[in-house]
Amino acid sequence: MPRGWVRRASGAADPAEAAFRLDAFLEAGNNRRGLFWDDAELDRARDLARELIDKT
Repeated sequence: MPRGWVRRASGAADPAEAAFRLDAFLEAGNNRRGLFWDDAELDRARDLARELIDKT
C-alpha cells in the first residue's frame, strides 16, 4: 500500500475504519486475482481504494 494512502487515511474522520477498508479492498483484490487469474481484479481493488482515499 503506498505510503501516501496511509497518510491520507490517517486524516479521515475514522482512521481505523479507513485503514480497515483499504486493507479489505486490497486483500479482496489479491484473493480474487488468485481465484480467477484475472489481473483486472487488482485494478478494481486499487480503484476502490483510491476512491476511498479521495473521499478523505
